[in-house]
Amino acid sequence: MKKNLYPAVSMAFILIIWQIVVIVWKIPAFILPGPAAVFSALAADAQVLLSHSVTTLNEAVLGLVIASVLSFITALAMDYWKFLEMSFYPLLVISQMLPIMVLGPLLTLWFGFGMLPKVILVVLISYFPIVVSFSDTLRKVSKEQIIFLKTMGADTGKIYRIYKIPAGLSGFFSGLKVAATYCVSGAVVGEWLSAQAGLGYYMIRVKNSYQIDKVFAAIICVILLSLLLNGACSLLVLSYALYFLREGDQMKKLWLLLPLLLLLSACGTAKETSSKQEIKDLKKVTLVLDYVPNTNHTGIYLAKEKGYYKEAGLNVQIIEPGDNSTSIGLVGADKAQFGVSYQEDVTYAHADGQNIPVKAIATVIKHNTSGFATLSDSNIHSPKDFEGKTYAGWQSPSEEAVLKAVMEKDGGDFSKLTMVGSNGEGPESLGKSSDIQWYFEGWDMIKAKEAGIELNYIPLKELDERLDYYTPVIITNDQLIKSDLELVQSFMDATKKGYQEAIKDPNDSAKLLQKYAKENDRTFLEESQAFLSKNYTDDPENWGLMEEKVWRNYTAFMQENGLIKQDVPSQELFTNQFIK
Repeated sequence: MKKNLYPAVSMAFILIIWQIVVIVWKIPAFILPGPAAVFSALAADAQVLLSHSVTTLNEAVLGLVIASVLSFITALAMDYWKFLEMSFYPLLVISQMLPIMVLGPLLTLWFGFGMLPKVILVVLISYFPIVVSFSDTLRKVSKEQIIFLKTMGADTGKIYRIYKIPAGLSGFFSGLKVAATYCVSGAVVGEWLSAQAGLGYYMIRVKNSYQIDKVFAAIICVILLSLLLNGACSLLVLSYALYFLREGDQMKKLWLLLPLLLLLSACGTAKETSSKQEIKDLKKVTLVLDYVPNTNHTGIYLAKEKGYYKEAGLNVQIIEPGDNSTSIGLVGADKAQFGVSYQEDVTYAHADGQNIPVKAIATVIKHNTSGFATLSDSNIHSPKDFEGKTYAGWQSPSEEAVLKAVMEKDGGDFSKLTMVGSNGEGPESLGKSSDIQWYFEGWDMIKAKEAGIELNYIPLKELDERLDYYTPVIITNDQLIKSDLELVQSFMDATKKGYQEAIKDPNDSAKLLQKYAKENDRTFLEESQAFLSKNYTDDPENWGLMEEKVWRNYTAFMQENGLIKQDVPSQELFTNQFIK
C-alpha cells in the first residue's frame, strides 16, 4: 500500500505547487495553465479525447505488436549467427540516432496519409529496446548449462527450445515494457505530421488555437495510454510466469504468446465503423491543406458539404497537415492530387534545379492580407522602428529577407532587429516575449481584437508592391494536368462554386466551417469570414484568376534577395486555364 501511496502523494504535491505558482506569479494561461484549468479542459473534452485516444491506441498497439515479432526473430537470428550480430548490432545503435521528427515527413511522403506511416514510426521506436534487451539476455545465459544439455544429446534447436528462449524471455519482457511506454509517443509524433484523428492531431489543432489547457489535457491522455499499455505488458509477464513456466514443453506453450500479443493488439485495433460509406461511382482525390481549417479554406469545405464535388463526380478527401508537413512535396510526389500552398513555395519548388512538378491553378485571395503587428502603444509605426526590437516568427529565409528588405527600404538597420522563433503564444505575447509578429489580417488581427488587444498593423503590400503576392494558392501536379484535364477542371469548377457561395453568404459559410474548425467560436469565424469574403476576389465570376505580373514581381524579389539563384519563368509556376 505504501509503495503506491508515495508516488500519489508526490504527484499531489507537484500539482499543488504548480497551481500556486500559476496563481501567485499570474502566469497567463496561454503560457502555462494551472492544473485546475487542465482538468477542467479534460472533463469538457472527455468525449472528443476518448475518440482520439482510441485512434492513437490503435496505431501504438499495432506498431508494438509488429515490433515485438520482428525483435523476437531478429534477436534469435543474431544469437544463432554471430556474424549477423557483429554486422547488424552496430546498425541498431546507429538507428537510434536518426531524428524521428525528420523521418516522419518522409514516411508521409512515401506512404501517404493513412495509418501506415504512424505504425512505422511506432515500430522504429519500439523495436530497439526489445531486440537489444532480448539479445543481451540470450547472450548471457549459462554456458555451463548449454554444455550440459549438449552432453545429454540435445541439438541446437532443442537447446533454444527448452533453455535459451525461456531463459531469455525475461529480457524480452523487460524490453517490451519499455517499448510499451514509448510507443504511444511514437504514434503521437506521427499524428503531428499528418493525420485526421488521434491525440497528436488534437494537440496540433488546439495548440494552433492557443488552447494550451487542452494541450496539457491531451498530454494526460498520452500518459494514461502509456501506463495502460505498460500495465497490459505486466499482465502478459504475469500470465507467462503463472502458466508458461509450469511443467511441459516450454516452446509449445510459448506459441501462445502470439495470440496473447494479438489479443493485446485487438484492444486497440478494432476498426471504427464509419458512417460515411465511399460511393464507388465517384473518383477519389485527395487535397492536402497548408494549415488547420480556417476561413482561407471555407470554399473547399462548402464545395464538399453542399455536394458540389459530388456533382462533379469526385469524392474529395481533405487532409490536414501537421506542423512539419508540406503540400508541395506531397502533391509533387502524387500522394495528393491537389493542395493549398503559397506563391513563394511554388517558386522554390521550381527554382535552382528543384523541379518539383507542381503548379498553381488558382489563388484563394486576390491580394496579400498579411503584415506586421505591434501593440498600439509601442511607438512602432514603420519598419525603421523595428530597430532594437524583437521579432517572433517561423524563422524561414524568405521571412528574414522580407524583414531586411522593408527595413532597409525605410532607412532602418536590419542588424539591430532580434529575431526569435515563435512558440504560438499569440497576441498576448506582444510587448512581453516579442514586439513584432507577422499576422494575417483576416485571422490573427481578429483574434487580437476579440481578446481586447489594440494593435498597429502594417500591411506588407503597402511596404513593397512586390510583396503583394498570392497567399494561399491551390496547386496540383503537372502530370495530372497532362493526363487528366477533365479531373482538374471538374475539381476547380466545384471549388470555385464553393468560394462563390462563401462570398455570397459569409455567415452561413462560417457556420458550416465551424464543423471542421471546432476550436474557434462562431462569432470569431463569422467576423473572419466577413473580412475574407470581401477579399477573396474583386469579381466573384473571376475568383481564382492570377496575374503574371504578380508572379514576376515576387520571383524578382526572391532573386534580388538571394532566396533563389536564377529567374523562374512564370508559365512554369501557374496557369489560369482552369478558371472559367
